[in-house]
Amino acid sequence: MVDPSRNGRVTTRSDCAGAFGVGRLRELTDREVLVEHLGCLWERVPCRPASVAEAMTRVLGDGSGSPT
Repeated sequence: MVDPSRNGRVTTRSDCAGAFGVGRLRELTDREVLVEHLGCLWERVPCRPASVAEAMTRVLGDGSGSPT
């Protein structure tokens, strides 16, 4: 995984499992990865226009894995 919150550092599944103290992690779908990355980036945006937030919700859904 390329971690956008750590300046693009590549993080392996075993790195993540060790950081969270678990033996095994579930593999995410491409959509779940995209939603997580965009959510992290969105948190860093100082000004969040409502129109952009609405567009992201329409495209990505509510993050539950199923489109709205």
